[in-house]
Amino acid sequence: MVAATLAANLQRWKGIIRIPQRTKKGDWEDRTERLRQIEEKEGHYGELQILCVVASDASDVRLAQYDNTASCPKNVRVLPC
Repeated sequence: MVAATLAANLQRWKGIIRIPQRTKKGDWEDRTERLRQIEEKEGHYGELQILCVVASDASDVRLAQYDNTASCPKNVRVLPC
């Protein structure tokens, strides 16, 4: 869930997201609870960047962003825009 937008344009969005957590019962928090925690500045947050580029191959995107695929973090996913 987006908590704040730090920067945005046609090719990039950068912001702070509220990371969902599990309840004591093991279920995911519902939307209402996450919104409440954003308002109260509670919970865990992270930074997320979404890049939208035209590429013929996903590896092209990784190379453009990280110079080589070996340095690309494992949690980076390339999705078509």
